[in-house]
Order: sequence, then structure tokens, then C-alpha cells
Amino acid sequence: MQALILNDSVFLEGFHRLEELFHELTSLYLGVLSPEEIWTAEAAYEGWWRIARQLPPAGTTCPCRTRRPDHDGQNAPVAPGPCLGAVKGRCLHVIESNHVDLATLELLHGLLSRSGGERTTQLAEALKDIERPGERLVDDFRRIIATLRLQPPPELMAALRAATASHATARIHLNPAQNRAYRAFLRRFEQTFYRDGRPEPDTARHQ
Repeated sequence: MQALILNDSVFLEGFHRLEELFHELTSLYLGVLSPEEIWTAEAAYEGWWRIARQLPPAGTTCPCRTRRPDHDGQNAPVAPGPCLGAVKGRCLHVIESNHVDLATLELLHGLLSRSGGERTTQLAEALKDIERPGERLVDDFRRIIATLRLQPPPELMAALRAATASHATARIHLNPAQNRAYRAFLRRFEQTFYRDGRPEPDTARHQ
């Protein structure tokens, strides 16, 4: 299945932060956690890695944001970029994910969530050691999974495929219907990842 990820700095930082969680669970707690917990953490780590290699590192500034948008008649203003298309100066990353990887991420999240409620398990102790002060790592994990599961609008995906069929850095021109689909997806992204007191969306500054 394909997913569409905006080049959002807060999302990318949270996504890549999960590597520390997976690494510590699978390396520092091998003799502490149960075999089921270790297997789940290792499987989730592998699934995370297959997605991570398709996204830029945390802290990477999208080059598209520094370009001046072009205007093409009635079409929406767009900008070129090195990602799989850039719409209105924001890169869009089209990634391939599979149901098994997402399921193992959800399985590990479920184990972490339940352990946090019990507060007496070895996994809960491990999580307490890994979390930074003020961090809500399990909740951030949930938001990231939900964002990865967002279904991209068919109209927008069609525009991306058509524009990048011959060149991965092609300019993306959206007609009114595709532009509405893009904006609807932007709202869904924000509603899914940013809520309940999260920081101001990186995407909120995008007009």
C-alpha cells in the first residue's frame, strides 16, 4: 500500500525518535523483557526501518520550501523539488508500506500502552528509562501510526504519478479538484498528528 507523508519537521522528528526506542528495547533489555516482547520490538524495528529509508532524516529542511512558487494559469501554484513532487512549496513523500509492518508497529504500541497502565512490568520500567522528561512517547507513537495509515486522495496520487512518471523531480501542477484534495489531505494530516496539546503544526504556517 502507498502512503503520503508531508515534509513536516515535527512529524519527521517524532518518527525518527522511535528508532531510539526500538534500539534500546532490542539491545539493552534482551535479558529483561519476555520473548514475546523482544520479538515484537524486533519486528517493529524492521518495519520502521523499511519506512524510514524512504523518508529524509529528522532536521532536514525541505529544499522545496526555499523555491519561489510558479503560477500556471488556473492551476494551483507549485514548486519543483527533489522529492516525489512538491505542492505549493512543500514536498510530498510517497512511501510504500505493508500491512504486516504497520500491524507489528501497532502490536508493539499496544504492549507499551498496556504496560504503562500497569506500571509494574519490566516493559513499563524500560519505557520509563527511555522516555525523556515531559515526553509522551507512547502517545506520539500512536499518532505516527495513525498518520501512516492515512489514505492518500486518489486525485492527488494521480497527479503525482503523472508528473513524476518520467522524472522524479517534476513540477506538480494541480487542477482545482486536485488542489481541493490536497488541502483536504493537509487538514486530515493535521487533525491526525496534531491534537490534544501538541506543538503548533509545521503545516499550519502553510497558506
